[in-house]
Amino acid sequence: RNSYVDDDVPIWRNASVVILTFTVAMCNMCVAVTEPLIPFFLEGEPFNFNNESIGLTFGVQALCYLVFTPVFGLLSDSHMKTPLMGVGVVAVAAGMAIMFTFRELWSVVVGLGIVGTGIAAADTPSMPLLTLMVPPERFGSAMALQDTSVNLGFLLGPLLAILVGEDVDSFKWLSIGASVFCIGVLPILRVLYKSEVEIVRRGEGVK
Repeated sequence: RNSYVDDDVPIWRNASVVILTFTVAMCNMCVAVTEPLIPFFLEGEPFNFNNESIGLTFGVQALCYLVFTPVFGLLSDSHMKTPLMGVGVVAVAAGMAIMFTFRELWSVVVGLGIVGTGIAAADTPSMPLLTLMVPPERFGSAMALQDTSVNLGFLLGPLLAILVGEDVDSFKWLSIGASVFCIGVLPILRVLYKSEVEIVRRGEGVK
């Protein structure tokens, strides 16, 4: 039986499920907080980008997400999924730090590309990992919880951006803070990894 969450316990009360959805929400929040801020960042010195250039720069993030999502999907079919999520968390943190710390064109492009890759790594294995932890008859609830965590991240991100406003210097500190917060998720991912290992060893999931 493909089950880790007890049948009589709501899935949202399981520690591993909470950690998984929290990680997904925080990674997506980091992406969402940059999207309202980057146009102000690129319009100012030293970039002075127009709208078309800003749009093309954002395209780097979307392209990396598009390219690497299938890659991490394939990897999650044959490897442990929690380490892949950990790679995604580190990539999101590193991309944000690079983007706003150096304030160069290359740093914005490279940072957005790394963030897009990181989101692919964090989001893609999360759903199959979640389905390892719940019985098949509760997959609907699991998918709803997953989608809620993604949308919660995209809701919280712009709200944080509102607090910063158009202060470019605050962008840097906000991005660094978000990066540190992402790295802080890594220790609790160990709990998730132990759960996944236990499921695999019990034969209740596919490695």
